[in-house]
Amino acid sequence: MEAETLTEDIVWQHHDHLMWNATEFKGTPNSYPIYRYKDFHSFSLLALIFLKAALNLNPRAYLAAKLQEFSMLEQGITIDLDNVRLVCPIKFKKIPTTTFKHWARST
Repeated sequence: MEAETLTEDIVWQHHDHLMWNATEFKGTPNSYPIYRYKDFHSFSLLALIFLKAALNLNPRAYLAAKLQEFSMLEQGITIDLDNVRLVCPIKFKKIPTTTFKHWARST
């Protein structure tokens, strides 16, 4: 889908699109990330990597993924250096938990 400005409303209202071509993005979604590669925007980082048909591996992401306690990348790191994370969910902190009850009490 093509638009001069992509908004959060457009993303929510068009469920049949994975990617948008727009010169800018306006909005601050707090439940999902929006990524940009050139003028293409998507909530799917993988879709943008497929679009460019290459992965420019971020060394920070590679090193983080090699850690024994790795579960996911920090919000400031993307796996691909060519894709920019414009907005993202509210920051979270890791909570060391061993059981569901422990997690429920700590949130």
